[in-house]
Amino acid sequence: MWESSEFYLTIVSRPFLGVKRPSIFVSAFLFLAFIFGQDFEAHAQCAYGGTNYGDVTPAGVGSTFVLANYVWGGDQYSLSAVAGCSYTISTCGGGWDSQITVFNPSLAAVAYNDDFLGCGFQSQVTFTAAVTGVYTIQVNLYNCTWNLTNLPYFGVTLNSCAGGCNNPAACN
Repeated sequence: MWESSEFYLTIVSRPFLGVKRPSIFVSAFLFLAFIFGQDFEAHAQCAYGGTNYGDVTPAGVGSTFVLANYVWGGDQYSLSAVAGCSYTISTCGGGWDSQITVFNPSLAAVAYNDDFLGCGFQSQVTFTAAVTGVYTIQVNLYNCTWNLTNLPYFGVTLNSCAGGCNNPAACN
């Protein structure tokens, strides 16, 4: 690969009025790479860990369990999920830069989000439970760390269950 960006620019530059200048394409590419470079980073879910502060399972299809001004970065919550049911976990609504990681009953990460489109630096993730059991929802401050500041909004919504079941306990 190239030793430096100067060397790269020298190779792709062309004379313009006797002065070597980078082509417009190269200039545009370097500008976009600089401005949006962090958006192209590969991010992965946060590692499992934190203190579990209880159950946040919604009461039924269409309902949302809400915690307002309560959640801190590094907190975990339990969700008694039913196979085939779709859930949305959201921190949209202001506050600090959040990340959401959802772990299945075997503690494998099954969903993750950082900076959901339309929520700024807050997160939102929707997933369908593959198995019935207790899932762990972990909320972190970016970059997978903790804090001691209340998040204005944290909600878990039961969107639907396979077959249109309205009672999640009966969906097994």
